[in-house]
Amino acid sequence: MADRIPGHFEFQFLKFLSENPGATSRQIYNQFGVQRGYVRGTVVKAIDRLYRKGQIARELKAGVYAYSALPTATKSEHELIASFVRDRLEGRTAPLVAFFADADHLDDEDVQELKALIQRIETGNR
Repeated sequence: MADRIPGHFEFQFLKFLSENPGATSRQIYNQFGVQRGYVRGTVVKAIDRLYRKGQIARELKAGVYAYSALPTATKSEHELIASFVRDRLEGRTAPLVAFFADADHLDDEDVQELKALIQRIETGNR
């Protein structure tokens, strides 16, 4: 069975911890939970659940646990997109490209990045 891709909450939580290693539960709640409208209990349960699943590590520092995401727990954007294309789009990339073609929210920087990616595909420079 393939590794489970984290859901939106878990992905955002693990991303926060990977960007803020050594954060205490209080820091996680104040910097992650409050901004997203979560109550403290939700954050504490998430810490416990992800620790028991082996996706985060904890270290006792001055009587307080500090938490960090384990490298194997965080999935890259590439892996998440690959999973989406494989599982939801049945391997077809055309619907994804059509989404970008119809998107009215792309700024000039996004368009330039997409053009550079197409150039890489055309030249075989992947």
